Amino acid sequence: MINELAKLFSCMADENRLKIILYLSQRREASVGEIAKATNNYQSLVSHHLSTLRKAGIVNKKRIGKNSVYVISEQAVKLIEFAESLSGVPPLDKKMNYHSLTSKIDVEEDIST
Repeated sequence: MINELAKLFSCMADENRLKIILYLSQRREASVGEIAKATNNYQSLVSHHLSTLRKAGIVNKKRIGKNSVYVISEQAVKLIEFAESLSGVPPLDKKMNYHSLTSKIDVEEDIST
């Protein structure tokens, strides 16, 4: 199990692959061309990274007629949520608003006095 986790995290450690993962986590599915444009990479490089991500079980390939799109796996969604919980960064879908920011500041001021 440790070897599988190490391979999974190693796969996600590449900056380009992480960009692809995050892009797909927001879009849910996209073609190689769409991913290449969004991540500012060549299609051949994106295809290579998608192949690596498929082997790791992070993305799945879905055929739509003659075209293929890539879909983020449920495993990757859970992994992203786990990583967000460890990082202390608010999740992408729960952006901080002004009220929550000012409430946090008030609490911190109360504690320091």
